[in-house]
Amino acid sequence: MTLKLDVQTPMNLPAPQQVEHIQRMEDIGFDGAGLADHMEHGRDVYSVLAMAAAQTKRIQLFPCVTNPVTRHPWVLANVAHSMDEMAPGRFKLIMGAGDTAVMHVGKKPARVATMRQAVSDIRGLLRGEGVTFGDRADEQIIGIKEPAPAVVVAVGGERMTEVAGELGDEAFLLTGIDDRVLAMSRRHLQAGAARSGRSLDGFKVTHYTIMRIENDPELAREFARSRMFGWIKQGFFRGAIDELGITLPSLESPEDIPSEAVDVLGEALFIIGPVEKITERLQQMSNSGVDRVVCVISSPEGPDAALDALARQIMPKVK
Repeated sequence: MTLKLDVQTPMNLPAPQQVEHIQRMEDIGFDGAGLADHMEHGRDVYSVLAMAAAQTKRIQLFPCVTNPVTRHPWVLANVAHSMDEMAPGRFKLIMGAGDTAVMHVGKKPARVATMRQAVSDIRGLLRGEGVTFGDRADEQIIGIKEPAPAVVVAVGGERMTEVAGELGDEAFLLTGIDDRVLAMSRRHLQAGAARSGRSLDGFKVTHYTIMRIENDPELAREFARSRMFGWIKQGFFRGAIDELGITLPSLESPEDIPSEAVDVLGEALFIIGPVEKITERLQQMSNSGVDRVVCVISSPEGPDAALDALARQIMPKVK
């Protein structure tokens, strides 16, 4: 099995440059392009993806990720249906609880029950089924055609991972990439699948991670420390931290993370280091059965340099 590599497009670029970035990724040979559904940069993810759909032919497109709090499930179903008409077979709807995106509008991330219902409603609408919203029963999209675009559940914790296994067409995991963590995620996906009585044979799983090309070991450690601090403070990686047997103190600043924990977690959660190390890590993931990786890539020379290095030095050895 060939590992598929996707890249998240930077949100700080003007919308036309985001489209150019996606075109460039297609030309290089990447498999997919994701774009965060955030609002602080003032750019709408689906407007950009629609522009990219019209100007690309092969690359897969997706929000990375969207949520049912700032966007109603029926709105998301219509977006997915429209995108699938513009880029048949190339769009998938990746949706999660919301986290930082919903905080900007003064809301809280969707609870597991809300996410579960939203996934069920969107999948139903995209298959022409009647769905109930409030006192409106059997609402449906007219003229739906199969196959429907995939509804992918983005997860970080145990219960949401089970929802992905139970209802999602695919899973998008922000859980870490250590083999022990991968095994933990598979257990929770299987538990969810057992609830709905379905098999996970052929079920697709994507892993989301940070990739940083960095030759200096100390700079690599400090980069990992700063990134993991923000995500851990948001509540990510709790399951991975427990699975790895790490106990962390109360964190008020990145320096509060012990250096030995930074080293272990950096290896388990991210892909950071020189080109040779990144290549080896991706090869290991492919050998472990990982289907797809979405990377937020960077280097000291900037994201364009990182993209070039990934394309020239790493991709030929892992794809």
